[in-house]
Amino acid sequence: MRAMTRNPWYSLRRIDHVRDGARAAAGVTGRDAVVALAANAASEDQAHFIAEAMQMLVRFQTTAEPLDTVTARGTVTARTRRGAVVVPAPVDYVAWTQRVAEFARRFRSQGFRAECVADGADVLPCPARAHGGRLEGP
Repeated sequence: MRAMTRNPWYSLRRIDHVRDGARAAAGVTGRDAVVALAANAASEDQAHFIAEAMQMLVRFQTTAEPLDTVTARGTVTARTRRGAVVVPAPVDYVAWTQRVAEFARRFRSQGFRAECVADGADVLPCPARAHGGRLEGP
C-alpha cells in the first residue's frame, strides 16, 4: 500500500478503494498481486480502473458469491469458489472490438456462462446482444 502513496496517479480515495478491496479479499489467493498491479499503475485511467475493479469485486463477493482467487495480468480477474470467472469492468460502455470479441468467444467456447454486474451489485444474465450501455456481442 505504501507504494501507492508514491504513485502520482492515486488519490487518497483511490488508495482507500484498493485497501478496502484488499482487506475484503483476505484469504483470497492472488490478492497481493492485485495490490502490486495497482501500485504500479502507469496512468490515472489505469489507477481509476483498478481501484474501481477492486470495489466491484468486493461488492460481488459480499452480494453474490465468495471469491477463491484473483489474478492481475494487465487487468484484474477473479474466480469464485465454484469456478465461475469474474471480470470486473468498471466502464460506462464497451466498444465491441475484435479483441473484445475474441475474449468473449474464448470464454463461450469453453462453456462459461456470462453474467453482468449492474451498478456493481446485482448479478444478472448477460444478453447475447444488448444496447443502451450493456454488453453487445456476436
